Amino acid sequence: MTIVRKREYLDSLKSILSYISKDSKNKALTFKSEVDNKINNLANFPHKFRPSVHNEDENVRDMI
Repeated sequence: MTIVRKREYLDSLKSILSYISKDSKNKALTFKSEVDNKINNLANFPHKFRPSVHNEDENVRDMI
């Protein structure tokens, strides 16, 4: 399985990290690390998260 981080994802993540870092740069780094770890583990456990409520494709998951 190949995980592709699209431009839209990267832009959104950058915006979220910028917002979190206003409160704490360490919290922003921790958040990014946790998200990266969850995404990287998708290759090993592709159905770990629930099926998306926004998409009819069973392979699309919502990472909560």
